[in-house]
Amino acid sequence: MKKALFLVSVALLLAAGFMTTGLTVQAQAPQVFKWDLQRGAATPGSTLFNVTEAFVKRVKVSSGGRLDISLRPGGAICPNTKELEAVHNGVMQMGISSCGWQLYLIPTASVFCQPIGGGMDGRGMRLWFEMGDGMKLWRKATEKFNIVTLPNVPVQNFTPETWVYSKVPINSLKDLKGKKMRAMGDGGAILNRMGMSVANIGPSEIYEALMRGVIDMAESIGPAYAVEQAFQEIVKYWYFSGSRANSDAGFAWVNKDAWAKLPADLQGILKAELAILGQEDYDTQLINDMRALPDLEGKYKVKVAKLPPDIDKALMAEAEKFYAEKCAKDPFFKEVYTNLKEFQKLYDRLIELYSFKR
Repeated sequence: MKKALFLVSVALLLAAGFMTTGLTVQAQAPQVFKWDLQRGAATPGSTLFNVTEAFVKRVKVSSGGRLDISLRPGGAICPNTKELEAVHNGVMQMGISSCGWQLYLIPTASVFCQPIGGGMDGRGMRLWFEMGDGMKLWRKATEKFNIVTLPNVPVQNFTPETWVYSKVPINSLKDLKGKKMRAMGDGGAILNRMGMSVANIGPSEIYEALMRGVIDMAESIGPAYAVEQAFQEIVKYWYFSGSRANSDAGFAWVNKDAWAKLPADLQGILKAELAILGQEDYDTQLINDMRALPDLEGKYKVKVAKLPPDIDKALMAEAEKFYAEKCAKDPFFKEVYTNLKEFQKLYDRLIELYSFKR
């Protein structure tokens, strides 16, 4: 009898323990981290916005709702192109944009983004960051900022940019002299040295500047993005070449304080999903660029053409002089640029060996 009573007592104690544990677990709901994210140049409904929105949704599902990121278009939280600065200052927890737009903060920014003068395409730049010294050098360039750059590959990894969207036909180098062109970063500086009048205009202001005649032409992202921005309505000459901007690399920047508060599992989820976003970004842009071309030439009556070769030649020569001057003045600039060009030699050699004319 005593044994039976003892067993009943033990059972009741265990049941009470389970109930208490259950109540404790119920009371301690998992912490939810709410973040703001702005993506530069992304407008609602655009490809840039849509692929980033899909990333945000995946993070929420993968984290079981514990990391809830609110996506905002370019300019919603901070001025377009100022995402890194805003993250550094704690205005938002996360930003995604081009390295090249950070030139006002980081002298080497354009080299990491789109080295002018026949730089590598997006695949090559991704390799340099992930397998070469690119990411190590970028982190060195940004070590004074209160940011963490994620992951080890570009999150914004664009296909080659259209060389120029022009309101006037371009048949040779002389047709560029004195023309007003929207151009950013090192590319803008080099074109200015070639006799153009360069305007530093944000991505959301290009259409209006072209429409009002403030500029005669503009550089920007590839054809699919330009169609989304309705460039085809006002600009009928689109010239293509990889000599100016064969890539456009950018990253996700996370505020260091916000990053430190995330548990290790959420940090891992964020890194993994950002790597997926980087590949999706490139693949989606590429397929959309491919599909945009037939409508440009047919439906929209846009002239799609290769850039005249004398412009390529002049740009390559001027870019070489420009970067030589930069390297002579700044040892770190020389370290970055030399490292990149040495990596590119290996990449270009392999591509050359496999290339053939159909």
